[in-house]
Amino acid sequence: NPRTASRALLSGALTAGFVWAFLAASVALFLIAAASLNRATLLLSPVALALLFFYAYTKRFTWLSHLVLGLCLALAPVGAWIAVTGSIAWPPILLGLAVLLWTAGFDILYALQDEEHDRKTGLQSLPARWGTRTALAVSALLHAAMIPLLIAVERLSGGGPVFTAGILATAA
Repeated sequence: NPRTASRALLSGALTAGFVWAFLAASVALFLIAAASLNRATLLLSPVALALLFFYAYTKRFTWLSHLVLGLCLALAPVGAWIAVTGSIAWPPILLGLAVLLWTAGFDILYALQDEEHDRKTGLQSLPARWGTRTALAVSALLHAAMIPLLIAVERLSGGGPVFTAGILATAA
């Protein structure tokens, strides 16, 4: 992809061996950090890693890759809640769903840059599969669907006026 050709690994600024070693060290540090929080975070950490690794390949076989990226980021509020409380509850799940929708909607917009390249190389993305107009409509729908989820989080958690102002600013 011409847009990403200057990235460190592709340009040769980093070697594949260095990247593999850095990845291994990062995974080890992630697992150690998860283990230091509580048993649930340790047990769930391979799920988070598997989803992240899976996402890297999704554009090879599905135009739903944007939702998989959203799911990866949606794990953050849920994982943080589990890390702090050792349990699960509705507010972080709903916030995670809001993050999923926002991320997928944004990633669809971001993928518009690569629509032509994706088509030429057989990579999957919503813009490459369905075109710019449909991609923009789906992105808008995903962003709009995020707002009721944020309202539900605010209502369940008693977020108050600052939270409500944040939702209004986000919706605007």
